[in-house]
Amino acid sequence: MNRKNMLKNIIYITGNDTYGVEKELSRFVKVFEEKYSGINIDRYRLEDKSMISHIRDNLFTVGLFSEKRLFIFS
Repeated sequence: MNRKNMLKNIIYITGNDTYGVEKELSRFVKVFEEKYSGINIDRYRLEDKSMISHIRDNLFTVGLFSEKRLFIFS
């Protein structure tokens, strides 16, 4: 499992150990929920190509930097 801080506010988690990746992601989500609330978490599954335009529209509508938000892409 690899975790890279690409920018200050972007974290990329990857690896063949799906359990380990999910556990690391769960840890980040828990910390975020305790600090900012679970309502500010958006999850998107990128495997469904028909959802790409919907995801793009949501990101621009919500505003990436207007408030503390957590976007999870899988």
